[in-house]
Amino acid sequence: VQLVVRRLQSQFFRRCALCVTVLGLVLGAVCFFFPAQIISVFSPNPAVITAGALYTGTLSWLYILAFWGEVIQSFFRGIGKLKITMIASMGQIVLRVVLSAMWIPRWGVQGICAAVVAGWGALVVIEGALCLHRARKLE
Repeated sequence: VQLVVRRLQSQFFRRCALCVTVLGLVLGAVCFFFPAQIISVFSPNPAVITAGALYTGTLSWLYILAFWGEVIQSFFRGIGKLKITMIASMGQIVLRVVLSAMWIPRWGVQGICAAVVAGWGALVVIEGALCLHRARKLE
């Protein structure tokens, strides 16, 4: 019974990973090609649209990292390892704040974008490696 459950979990994880990859690519493409139109839904102010479009267009491909991060964190939540997700989430937030403080003076809004990508990228790489290690132990 345990073997069947683990196989189903593995299949579910793979399907989730595929779904978030496709969703991330589609959402990323929409945000990359239509950032001003998206922001104009929220504000008619040209300055807001310009700044928001820069931010949205720059971060458009971040969604795939964020979605993968959530899938990986769901794996750990599912096996009851909540401390790992808490530490990783806090670590990436701290990294984003520190990098934003360093990069905003140099790059403005794009410094924030780079910091957000760096935070999610670090979470995906570190937790992804832990996830693969743990998943192998479960098989």
